[in-house]
Amino acid sequence: MFNKSKTTNVKKADEIILEGISLSKGIAIGPLFVYDSQKVSLKPIKISFEAIESEISNFKTVLKQVRKELQIIKKNVQEKVGEQKAQILDVQMMILRDPELHSKVEDKVRLQRIKWDFIFSEIMTEYHDSLLGIKDSVLRERAFDVHDVKMRVLKRSSSLIPKDTKFRDGAIVVAEILTPTELIDVSKAKASGFVTDFGGVNSHLAIIANALGFGGISGSGKLYSKLANLANSMAILDGRVGKLIVNPTLESLKNYQAEKIKFKRTQTLFTNQRLEEASTEGGISINLSLNLSLETDFHLAKKFNAQGVGLFRTEHLLLDKADYPTEKTQTEIYKKLAKHCFPYSARIRTFDIGGEKLVGNFNLPTQINPSLGWRGIRISLEEIEVFKTQIKAILRANTSGNLEILLPMVSKISEFRKAKELIEEAKEELLQKNKKFNPEIKVGVMIEIPSAALTADIFAKEADFFSIGTNDLTQYTLAVDRSNNLVSDIYTPTHLAVLRILKLVLDSAKKEKISVNICGEMAGNILTIPLLIGMGFEGLSVSPSSIPTVREVINKTDLNLLKQLSAEVFETTENEQVRKILTDFKEEHFKEGLGD
Repeated sequence: MFNKSKTTNVKKADEIILEGISLSKGIAIGPLFVYDSQKVSLKPIKISFEAIESEISNFKTVLKQVRKELQIIKKNVQEKVGEQKAQILDVQMMILRDPELHSKVEDKVRLQRIKWDFIFSEIMTEYHDSLLGIKDSVLRERAFDVHDVKMRVLKRSSSLIPKDTKFRDGAIVVAEILTPTELIDVSKAKASGFVTDFGGVNSHLAIIANALGFGGISGSGKLYSKLANLANSMAILDGRVGKLIVNPTLESLKNYQAEKIKFKRTQTLFTNQRLEEASTEGGISINLSLNLSLETDFHLAKKFNAQGVGLFRTEHLLLDKADYPTEKTQTEIYKKLAKHCFPYSARIRTFDIGGEKLVGNFNLPTQINPSLGWRGIRISLEEIEVFKTQIKAILRANTSGNLEILLPMVSKISEFRKAKELIEEAKEELLQKNKKFNPEIKVGVMIEIPSAALTADIFAKEADFFSIGTNDLTQYTLAVDRSNNLVSDIYTPTHLAVLRILKLVLDSAKKEKISVNICGEMAGNILTIPLLIGMGFEGLSVSPSSIPTVREVINKTDLNLLKQLSAEVFETTENEQVRKILTDFKEEHFKEGLGD
C-alpha cells in the first residue's frame, strides 16, 4: 500500500510516451534494439600451488591487452571528437594501471589460490558499488568507468560471452547500463540513438554522446524494464526533452521527421552563433559563467566564450587520493584555471567534502545525517592547516588577479569571519616565507543554507560576492531529499518559499552593491532562466553543455516581458500556478524550439 513507483502496463500496439532525462540532444527514429545486460556470475575456481605465478602472469597479460584496446579506441575517438573529450578514456587506463588493484588481485590469488578473474570481478564490483552509493554526480560517474573496465577485462579473458550487437541501421539502442566505450561501439555500428537506465547530464556517457551528435536519454532506473519486451518496435527518441515515443502514430512520425530535418538545420546555425554575448533584447548583459569540476575542462571557458568560471569544485582534486594535494600541486592547477579564464574571474570553492561529497580515502566519521553534518566550511574551520594550505595555493596562483575564494556550507556570520581570519593568517605565513602572492582577493559566500539566506543582509556587509546554490537551498528549505523517489516530486525549485528566499538574497546583495550569481540547476533550466532574469539576477553559472542553450534563451527574450513574468509569479499564492505561468511563457516564446 506504500508503493509510490509510477509504472504503467504497456500494450505493444498502443503509442507509448515515456519520459526520461536528456543526456544528449538529437532526434532519432528507428526500431528499438534491446542490448542485453550481462550479469557476471563467476565461481571461485581453485588452482594448484604450482599454477599461482602462471595465473598472475595471465592477469597482467589481459590487463596489458585491454590497455592497448583502449589506446586504439582513444585514438579513434580523438579523431572524431577531439583530444580533450578523448581524455575521458584516460581514467579507465589509470584504473588498469592502479598498483593497489594489481597488489590486491595478486595477493588474493596467492593467499586463496583462486583464479584471478573471480577475484578481479569481486574487487571491481566492490569499487563500483561504493562509488555508486555517492550522491555527488562527478564521483558517481567513476562507478561506470569501473564497470566498463571490469566488463572489458572479463570479456578479454573469455570469462564473458560478448553481447549481440547486430542491429539494423538507425536502431535506437536500449540498455540498462551503457558505458562510454560501448556507446562508441554502437555509434560505429550506425545506431541512431540510445536509452539507458543510468547516467547523468554531466556523465562521461553524455559528454561523448553530445560530441558524437548522438541523441540519448536516461531513465533513472525506470526505462529498461518497460522496454525489454518491446524489441524491434518502431520508436522516436527526442533527446532535446528526454522523451521516447514507442509505436508512434503516423501523425507523430510525420511531425518528427519534419522536426528532425529542422533540428539539423538549426544546429548548423546554432553552432555558428554560440560565441555571441548573452544579453536580453532590452539591452541587459547577463554574466554567463561555467561550473567546472575537472582540470581537463578548463579550456571550455574560452571555447564557449563564457565570462569566466562561476564555480570550480576543488573537492574533485581529491579523487582517488589518500591525502590532500600539496600547496605546490594546487598552486599549479589554480594558475592554469586563472590563465584559461583571463580576463574574467574564476571562483574557487574551497574543499566541500563530507556529507554526500566523500572523496578519496579520508577517514571521516560516520554520520547519521551527513548532509546536515560535518562538511564544507565546518571541516575547514577544524582542519585549519588543510584550509590554509589551499588558501595559500590560491593566493600564490592569483598573479593575474582574477581568482576569487568561495566558502561553502556557511550557516552563520561567525563562520565567515573565522574563515577570513584564517585567510589573513595564510597571507602572513606566506610573507614570512618570502613567497610571492597577491594579497588582494575577493572572498564570497555560497548561499545554500536557509539560515545564511535569511541573514543575507548581514553577510552582504562583509562578503565580496554571493553565489547561490539553488540545489541544496531548495532541499533544505523544503526539507526534501531530491534523490529519494518517494518524495522527489516535492522537490520544486519554483516553490514560492524558494523564490522569496532568492529575492531576499538578491535584494540584500544589491543594497550593498555586491555581485550575486546563481550556480544551481535553476540557472540552466529553460523554464526558470526567464524568471531569474526578470527578478533581477545578472549572473548565471551553468555546466558547459548548457551554455549555448542558456545564451540563446537570454538573447531571445525581452527584458520588459521578463519583468512582467516575474511580477505575475510573485503575485500568485499557488505553487502549481507558478509552474503553469512559467510553462505557458516557455511555450509562447520558445514554441519553435531552441538550437539544442
